[in-house]
Amino acid sequence: MKLFDCKSDVDLYDMQDWHEALLWIFAATVRYCKQNNLALVITSLRSDRENVQAVSSTHAENRAIDIRTRDWDLPTIHKLCYFLNTNYSDWGAIGKKSGKSTVCLYHNNHIHIQVRRDCRMERYLKQ
Repeated sequence: MKLFDCKSDVDLYDMQDWHEALLWIFAATVRYCKQNNLALVITSLRSDRENVQAVSSTHAENRAIDIRTRDWDLPTIHKLCYFLNTNYSDWGAIGKKSGKSTVCLYHNNHIHIQVRRDCRMERYLKQ
């Protein structure tokens, strides 16, 4: 089983510009999916396409990814969101409406993973 796959219009070169925290959270997502035998498919990295009506700038700023949940059940989706939001809560982008830090949310039939611009990684890194 592959670690992850992508929709055909996703350019993996965009990963080179990711915020460092997003790379760490993506690695945690890959591991979670591998441990739970889930297919991980990236559906969006950078939303610089026309016709995309984004709620925030997280995709345009390389701070977010979307993953497909087509073959996942709701408890599995919620477990991943809970895992990421619990373990990386201080890295989440701040919601415009809620004002809360959120790393992972499920909406419009996909999971959106996002990080804030100024997240601090020091507690995860040892010198």
